[in-house]
Amino acid sequence: MRGLHRHAIAATLALGVGMAAQAADYYVGANFGASALYVDSPTVSVTDRGVVGFKLLGGVRFNPYIAIEGGWGDLGKSEITVVSGSGPVVGDARVNGAYIDVVGTYEVRPGWSVLGRAGLFNAKAKVSAPGVPGTSDSDTDFKFGLGVQYELSKTQFVRGEWESARPDLLGVGARGDLLSLGFGWRF
Repeated sequence: MRGLHRHAIAATLALGVGMAAQAADYYVGANFGASALYVDSPTVSVTDRGVVGFKLLGGVRFNPYIAIEGGWGDLGKSEITVVSGSGPVVGDARVNGAYIDVVGTYEVRPGWSVLGRAGLFNAKAKVSAPGVPGTSDSDTDFKFGLGVQYELSKTQFVRGEWESARPDLLGVGARGDLLSLGFGWRF
């Protein structure tokens, strides 16, 4: 699966570089909001899902409908409980990493657009607990999202988005969601 991810990243970057010569505009921005981490394990549970997450982004919009966007996302630090042979251990899990997406945008009313995204998230997880050595892992997996965007001017926009990624971290299937509000600038 990792080979597939490398080929997908290479193809996306090649497409982006090829289309950059025709690019209408570049943009940068930041989103902040609520993040949630879920795990698929009978021995691990997340006890704190209402943490603050954010992403920093930059992109190239090739036309009113298609953009390539990349950035850094941080899902915050969540409290987890791990059940082991000696009983439950409470610790923290932090998930963050780089992403690259293809973003599709469709204007539904003047100034208002809906958007969808699909791409790859290179997630890095760090888990720490009292008396337990810290562990970390990384995985690149698909991510997707939906949102709305409002054009404040030709150079500024606001977005509301929901995004989800499903990396396999530390041998446990995970899902990280980010519900956020952001602001961006075109130049």
